Amino acid sequence: NCAYFSPRGDRIVTSSDDFTIKLWDLSGNILSSKKHHVGEVFYSDFVTDLNIISVSKDKSVGLFKVTNNELRFTGQASADGAKLNSCYLDKQRGIATITFAPGSVVILDVLNNRRINDPITRKIFTGFKEKITCANYISRDKKIIAANENGDLILYDRINGVNTVIKAHQAEIR
Repeated sequence: NCAYFSPRGDRIVTSSDDFTIKLWDLSGNILSSKKHHVGEVFYSDFVTDLNIISVSKDKSVGLFKVTNNELRFTGQASADGAKLNSCYLDKQRGIATITFAPGSVVILDVLNNRRINDPITRKIFTGFKEKITCANYISRDKKIIAANENGDLILYDRINGVNTVIKAHQAEIR
């Protein structure tokens, strides 16, 4: 579970095993609390001062807007029953790259509340039996990097369709 400052540094978002995400001011006053998920929330963070993402062990990703210091649920994504492994948030672009077991990656445009529907992305990782433990998407270059539990890096260039596997470590990359 976690706690993060807003980009302006005037609020804090927290998440917990009690299935909630909470918005706080710097004096410790709770501004808003939402119990949207039905499982422990292991990640929540500000995308912008007005947008928050949360990731839960219930296999869902929640998207929230902050309006007048109140959390308002705006949307959700899931992996059709797959276990969530990790979430990387590119705050500059508002893109979340989320990995699911055994080897799938979902890319979300958090600011526009939509999944980036990329059939190529879904095909990249389906051949891997190992758990994809983390991933990152570079939208301007159309590239994805992922790592798995065997210490491999998987580099994929969506423009050229090239998939390269590099043995990077002897242990799991997180």
